[in-house]
Amino acid sequence: MRQSLGRATNGLVESREFFDTSVSVRIAMSNIKEKYADFLVDGAQAVSLTFVFDMSEVALAQRHHPDYVYQHFGENETIFGYKDLNVVIHYTDASMYIYPEISYTAEITSFTAEFKADNIIQKLSEQLPAEQMEMLCQTSAIFKSRLDDQKKFLPYGQLLSKFIVSSRELQVWMVNESSPEFNAYLARVQTLALWYIEAAQYTDNNDPRWQHYFLYESFKKDDGTSRVALAGYASLVRFYNYPDKIRPRIAQILLLPHYHGAGIGARFLKAIYNDLIQDPKVIDITAEVPAESFITTRDYVNCSNCSTLKEFHADNLKKGFTEEMKNAALLRFKINPKQARRVYEILRLHHIGIRDEKAMEEYRLDVKKRLEKPFKRSERDWRKLSSVLDEYEYSAVVASQMSMEQKIAKLEQLYEEELAAYRTVIKRLINFANG
Repeated sequence: MRQSLGRATNGLVESREFFDTSVSVRIAMSNIKEKYADFLVDGAQAVSLTFVFDMSEVALAQRHHPDYVYQHFGENETIFGYKDLNVVIHYTDASMYIYPEISYTAEITSFTAEFKADNIIQKLSEQLPAEQMEMLCQTSAIFKSRLDDQKKFLPYGQLLSKFIVSSRELQVWMVNESSPEFNAYLARVQTLALWYIEAAQYTDNNDPRWQHYFLYESFKKDDGTSRVALAGYASLVRFYNYPDKIRPRIAQILLLPHYHGAGIGARFLKAIYNDLIQDPKVIDITAEVPAESFITTRDYVNCSNCSTLKEFHADNLKKGFTEEMKNAALLRFKINPKQARRVYEILRLHHIGIRDEKAMEEYRLDVKKRLEKPFKRSERDWRKLSSVLDEYEYSAVVASQMSMEQKIAKLEQLYEEELAAYRTVIKRLINFANG
């Protein structure tokens, strides 16, 4: 018995010694890293993307920082081992091949053997589709060859529509069939998602339920012919709905950064909707975990569409949300009841005069009545709904454990957040009233 206890005690001593040594090593490593802090850079600031048509554009092309770099450089989104680091990833602007240009003033291996610099090319390559490793051009000569090949690029699928924004012609193309060539192109395009869409993944285009839309800007070349550059894309899944209907869900939608701020994203989304609502099999159109920017764009498009319906005219909005509104939005624009209610609230607020305090008070009570409903659900209801709660219902779950004063404060917070989001949409409705 004592022998066993002795072994356990020895093990404890050894573990403590190991723990102390481990802590010492970590502290020492931390001190060294602090000493070389200049070699640890913010990946989102060090990395930038460009989109070019030929080699003459590479040096002066507009650079765009990504929103996310954690898929390439880890959850801390840092790159270690270089001072004054710049990683410029040049994309061919239609065919989507890449050429990384890396520059820095010093590398850490010149100062210490304690650390190795991050292998940036390797980290970029690890996030490419397995079958698309050749999309990363190792030299400028290879990239130039890809740019030369790009001059023959033609969009896949069928042309759905065109629109003009500030003298720029944009084209919307749709693809719902796969081929080896298209699948390879789609994979290259979706490398952009890792930089701009949180938790983005490559889609499995062998699944026939996928449907893709591409937005291109069309340019006239000197010889009178046209060329295109990618402006954005969207990938949807067509979910089956018994017995013979489908419910398209937007899984990814991205507008390239140099097309932001002109209403182009909304026009693109509206073109997608216009295509889907013509299909009698489509019940409604939804989105997977939408980002705030997408929610704003969707609200704008839905409000623009529904404002053309008599059910959403100002006089009817004053009377409250009705079955007629819900049905009209669903039948005409495939907007589900939850989104239709949101459209009603935005448009009703839009039509309230600045000094109409009575109308504003009636509106406040109406919206809060809707926000308050989740607070009244039973614990059994929450267990049933736990896998499908949205942000506001989740907040209501938390609020259900609060005192009455806390619930009132939470309800007011939710109302003010809704109001702020609605006013952003209303501002866009005013600014883009004619388009």
